[in-house]
Amino acid sequence: AAIVSLFGKFGKGTNCERIKNLVKSDNPDVICSCIKALAVLDPEFLCLYLPQFMQEKNGKIRMTATRMFVSIDRERIQSLLTSMIASVNVKQRTLAVATSMLVDFNIVRQPLLDALSKENTVEIIEKIGLVLAANPDRELLTSAYRISQTSKTSFRAEQQSVVHLLAEKLSIALNHISTAEELLAETASAYEKELKANPIPKEKTADENDREQKNSETANARSILPDEVGDAKTLRAKATIVIWLLVAIIWGGGMALLFLRLVVGE
Repeated sequence: AAIVSLFGKFGKGTNCERIKNLVKSDNPDVICSCIKALAVLDPEFLCLYLPQFMQEKNGKIRMTATRMFVSIDRERIQSLLTSMIASVNVKQRTLAVATSMLVDFNIVRQPLLDALSKENTVEIIEKIGLVLAANPDRELLTSAYRISQTSKTSFRAEQQSVVHLLAEKLSIALNHISTAEELLAETASAYEKELKANPIPKEKTADENDREQKNSETANARSILPDEVGDAKTLRAKATIVIWLLVAIIWGGGMALLFLRLVVGE
């Protein structure tokens, strides 16, 4: 591990092949040294393995891989963590939330808030709360409070616990200028004002949706009906004109024949 670290500091790209062979070592210290060395010598190659290293059982390997990933490609690590946090696999979500502690919080701030509003596992909600509480600010407290008030899951109590923890940590970060209770009261008051200014539309019941659909179908039928009636009237009028024209032609022809007979005498 020490030799690999030296190669990372003073080596060249030509030394990479030997280091690449050691990436699959069973020794966590060697793997961590390889990750650090390849981050300098061949970051493109390392990026192929980093997602796998970030899911290793060994915490030291995960930590090293995550930190190197952030230093190499911030956008890629953000995309990877966002997809892992939103994964349907509980293990993936748990690992992603734990890994979030190792990266710049701004990378995972919104994905964690989105996860808080949808998560259905108590353990993961608690872990999300710990990550959020480690990075407290008023805007984050407001966002978490809004989620706890508008949540459609059955875990609102757990979400509210996250809000209380966040308020406590924010109070400490502010040197107790405001207590957690005061911060919660201010947040609740601000939320009420926001709600009055922009009320949340009430969700329609199934009966209301059915009634609205029937009214819409009726309106559509009525909008179509006048055109159909108009078309029928137009067709009848045209047919009447054609019939009268035919009658006029026949009558005119008959009168012409009668006149010729009178003149010629036949």
